[in-house]
Parts: sequence; structure tokens; C-alpha cells
Amino acid sequence: MRTVSCPVCGATADADAPFCGACGSARSAPTPVPPKPEWATASKTRDEQPQFARATIPEIIKREARARMPFDERRRLLLGGALGLFGLGLAATAGLVLSAQAIEGEVSFESGTPVVLLEGGVPDGTVARGLGATFRFAGGRAMAPVEASRLDPGRNEFELSVGDGSETLTLDLLAVVSRDEVALAADPPTLGVVVEAPADAVVFVDGRLAARGLDGFARAGVPARTDAHADEHVSDVRVNRGDEVLEARVHLHAVPAPLELRQPPASFVTDRAAIELDATVSPTATVTLDGRPIVLTGGRARATLSLPHSGDYTFRLDVTEPGKRRRTERLHVRRVDDLASAAGGFRADPHATLDTLIALGDRPGEVGVHLRGTVAHVRIEAGRSLLEVLVPSCAGAARCAAWVEYPAVTPVRVGDPVEVYGRPRGQAQYHTEGAPTLRAPAIDAAFVIRGTAATGPEAAPPPAP
Repeated sequence: MRTVSCPVCGATADADAPFCGACGSARSAPTPVPPKPEWATASKTRDEQPQFARATIPEIIKREARARMPFDERRRLLLGGALGLFGLGLAATAGLVLSAQAIEGEVSFESGTPVVLLEGGVPDGTVARGLGATFRFAGGRAMAPVEASRLDPGRNEFELSVGDGSETLTLDLLAVVSRDEVALAADPPTLGVVVEAPADAVVFVDGRLAARGLDGFARAGVPARTDAHADEHVSDVRVNRGDEVLEARVHLHAVPAPLELRQPPASFVTDRAAIELDATVSPTATVTLDGRPIVLTGGRARATLSLPHSGDYTFRLDVTEPGKRRRTERLHVRRVDDLASAAGGFRADPHATLDTLIALGDRPGEVGVHLRGTVAHVRIEAGRSLLEVLVPSCAGAARCAAWVEYPAVTPVRVGDPVEVYGRPRGQAQYHTEGAPTLRAPAIDAAFVIRGTAATGPEAAPPPAP
């Protein structure tokens, strides 16, 4: 069997077969491509390349680059009705010719909204409107986001208005490339591209043939994160259609749906039969707990986590929002019969005293802390307990106190002896009623246990003001 190399994908194919077995393209000899004119082959410096801020993302990709076409060449092509060029027949811009194009080359994607670029000798400050967008010119060019549904591969015609006049603009596209918004919200999420191209075009992403879905779009991507961190990925897109070739390097960027978990923390131990879930999200978000939707109230998601018996429980919280990546948090909750016994298993550094925390300041490091003291102040906010705990003695401060935050309601009261198990997170500034602003080591508590009476010069709470 005679074999040849496929001119589209490069795979080895049967020389007598009419189609390539790898990509399905017709294996006819490629149509000779005439040499490009001088203006199209001239080298471009970095300053001549279109520069785009990261915020201008999914770009529409054009069939043929026209950014460097000289004015006289544009005018000749305009008169011939080719390449989608047009002139504005307005007194303010008489004799000027604009070109509408999409972006080709290296582009950046941060949302699903395509960006269209207009170029031409138009005075700065000129405003044009079309495709449902407003274009403001500066330096001879203007860019604006356009709804993807307004553009299709092939010929696109739309009205562009400037002042009291308007002209019909024709924009020819080989393919429309954008970030895959549906895949970002999927479970699990994927960070990738979606390519809309004619049925007879072959689409490659990162050197691999991209599969088309039932909608005819080609999609490809990589698994995305599900935590609070942003995603970055670079994909190389190539579209072949006969002798037409589109190549683009696409920078994909995605941020997760906002989520602030107020209570409980991701890992929590309790002796109660139920605890409250409280999270802050975007008002436009969709939130589910173990697959069941949660009704939002002013951007707050609240629910009750049932713990019918002692043991370990895992709850899954999912947040999706248009234009953002799916965010997933897994909450691990343990119900115990005796909280004091469970606290005994907490690993605390015996050298981590209040004096040590005061000396470390805002850089306490990863260390477990166990302090005994007396409650001087208690405040309950949104299901969280905020306590000022006085420690019997210390050498590093005039007031031997620690500021404790516990992600649940605690039954301790002012004057109660207490034991705190947790991890330091630097210094906190706070003030109590009738007292000046104070500064003390801050502790995120895993356990707050009513303990035995503390002894020392500051064991008792200060007198009321």
C-alpha cells in the first residue's frame, strides 16, 4: 500500500484513499497559494502589534490580517467590495476609510464575551455604535465587547452609526474562538476553548483533533481547579479549511465564584446535634448543599447541618456564577459525645505561651496553642463567638489577654474559667465597651471548654466601668 502524508494533520494515510483516516479531510492536492503582497509579509515590531489588556478576552478570529494594509490598498479593496472594508459617508470623516476586523495571533481570554477591533483614521473621541456595543476611538482604533450570539463564522453584516450617519459593515470570519463558559460551570469544571467553525473545517487544539458536539462546536480543555485560586492555561488553536488556515495562541484565565465561608470552618468538631451553615456569595450565584439548592438572602447562603448521631460527616457546598469557575468546598464535621475529651487530642506546643505569641507579633507560624484563662468579654456575631480571655500572668504586656474567635456559639459567660485550643493568626485590635482600643494575640479556636478556675493576678475580670 502506498502511503503519503496528509496535508492537513500530517498523519500517514493511504495514497489511494479519497479521505485522511486521521482527520477525515479530503486528500486532494492543496490549492497553490499566491505570494503575499509586500505589506502582508513586512515584519512587525512589538510596538506595531495590537496590545490587549488582560480584561479584553475571548477574541473573534479573522480570516485574513489587515492591520498593516496601506490606505491606498484599503481603498482599492473597498471599491471592489472585498474584505469587509467600508467608508463612513459623513462630513466629519469624509475620505476616511475604516476596517473592521477580529483579532488573530496571541490573545487572552478571561470571559465569554468576544471583542471586536475597529481601525481607521478617525479623530480621537469619535464614538461609533454597532453590534449592540459602543466603540470609542483613541489612536485610530477602538475595541468593544460584543455578544457572541451576534457573530457567526462566514460573512457578518451589521450597521455602524457615527453621529447622524450609518454604514453597513461586513466582517468575514473563518472561525469564532472563545472561552468555554459551559465547561467552567460543569462538575467537575474544565478550562478550555470552544471553536465555532464551518462543518468542513478541521479544528485542532494543542495538536490534537478537537471533537465536535451535537451543536457542531469543537471543544477542548484541561481539568480546572475547584478551590479559591485562579486558573491559567495556554492553548494553541488551528483551524484548517481547504487552503485557509487560522492559528492562534490562546491564554485562558478563570477566577472562581466568590465564596466566604463564615461558619463552620472546613474542619470542625462539635457535641451538638445540628450546626448552622453561613456563607457569603454573589447575589447572582447558585448555591447547592449536597446537590440541594439553597435560597439566597441578600448574598447570604444559610442552612442547617444535621448531625443525628456521633461520628464523622462530610458536606459538599457548590457555588456557580455566570462568567466564573465552579467553586466547591467540602466541610468535614465530627460530632462527639464529650467535647472536653476530644479537645485532649489537640496537638499543642507546650512552648507556645502568651509571652511567645506576643514576641512573634504578626508572624506566629503554624503552631498549636493551649491557653487557660478567664473570660473578660463575650460577643456573639452571626453565630460566631468573640471572646477576650485574660491569662493569669505574662511578662510581655501590661494586660495579659488573648483575642479568641470560635466559629460557633459557646455557652461560656464573663467570669467563667476557660480553656482555649487553637492556632494563632497574628495580632488583633479590638475594644470593649468603656475601654480604649487594645492589641493582643489573635487565636482561631478549635475548642473552647469551660475549664477549672485560673489563678494569678489577672485571673478575675476587671471591674465594670
